[in-house]
Amino acid sequence: MKSNVNARWTEPAFQAPLPPLQPYERCRCGKCRECADNAKWDRVFSKFATKDDKWETKGMFQSTLRGW
Repeated sequence: MKSNVNARWTEPAFQAPLPPLQPYERCRCGKCRECADNAKWDRVFSKFATKDDKWETKGMFQSTLRGW
């Protein structure tokens, strides 16, 4: 397989920052399939929510058992 020596990337003629994205908003009707699916996953992930976060006692790279 030969490599093409003349192939090179070209820079775009004009570089401008992209506009900010709008925040995502979920449907809240409660009747559609998407709402039912979101409600199901909200219930599933609520089991893993931290009730009392004691991050100050844990610190970074320290044992989670410290200070308990």
